[in-house]
Amino acid sequence: MSEFRGWGDNVSAILSMLTSNTDCWGLFDLGDYPVPFYAKGCVCIAGDAAHATTPHHGAGAGFCIEDSAVMAGLLVSAGEEIKKNRALQKSEVIQAAFAAFDASRRPRTQWLVQSSRRVSDLYEWRADGVGRDIAKIHQELEWRCNTVWQADVPEMVEEARREFSKQLNHVND
Repeated sequence: MSEFRGWGDNVSAILSMLTSNTDCWGLFDLGDYPVPFYAKGCVCIAGDAAHATTPHHGAGAGFCIEDSAVMAGLLVSAGEEIKKNRALQKSEVIQAAFAAFDASRRPRTQWLVQSSRRVSDLYEWRADGVGRDIAKIHQELEWRCNTVWQADVPEMVEEARREFSKQLNHVND
């Protein structure tokens, strides 16, 4: 209570309702230990399994939806390729699709994990180079949030499909 002395009656009233053993919860992400790959062979992971993040962007579920859109596009392309090119094994085509998913999604999703950590530091006024400078905090938050929000999902799908074509070329070599 002494740390909040002078904050006003409402704050004091709320704090007086807390018990002395107030819980803290941990925030866990894959920032220090990113998974080495999202795809290996015919196994692929997405969403939190691939890129668990802290909640400071509020974007983890949205990125999982992006993952799903990209994966759906890749699987459609894989199905078309299997019908068109009977010489390829289905497993080779699926592996190429999953490798394309990994290559196309990893940069953005790993950025989110690290950016969410940075946003936490900005919110808590402990970000290196910014501190308590509200103008700098606003500028950086705006850039980071726009990077999350202004994504072009159809372009992400097309980028992944281009990567899929490259992966298929490696199979054909």
